[in-house]
Amino acid sequence: MKIHPLLMAIMIIIMSVACNKPKSCRDNNSVKGDIIRTINVDCPLSTTDRSFIVENDSTYQQLLELLPESYSCDLPVIDFEKETLLGYFTSGNCEASFHGNVTKDASKKKYTYSVKVKQCGNCKSLVYSYNWVVISKLPADWDVEFRTE
Repeated sequence: MKIHPLLMAIMIIIMSVACNKPKSCRDNNSVKGDIIRTINVDCPLSTTDRSFIVENDSTYQQLLELLPESYSCDLPVIDFEKETLLGYFTSGNCEASFHGNVTKDASKKKYTYSVKVKQCGNCKSLVYSYNWVVISKLPADWDVEFRTE
């Protein structure tokens, strides 16, 4: 049986399109700059605060007080003698990824923590992240600026 070349071309096109799954527009979250590591504090905090600078264990443990009732959470270990925890709440719709960058400016004695939110999709579901990162111990006379890009 002989198949017409045009019919064959149409079948090939249909098969190649049908077998390709659409790629998600959501990237993996990423960090760069003066960040030692990210941590997962998977706790839904009941607060309107958007930015967090945690420099000691006492303040770290106070995060547990911000949990909704009957919710428990384990906090990862952080060495506050050498490290500081920064958190910056950002959100997006539908599919979103979060890309954090911490830079330091010694001349201004300031760290800048910026988070770029990449969102796509056409739905109304909310996606959020506290973007917790660990940096080197914040010097006592330094500031942190938080920005969303």
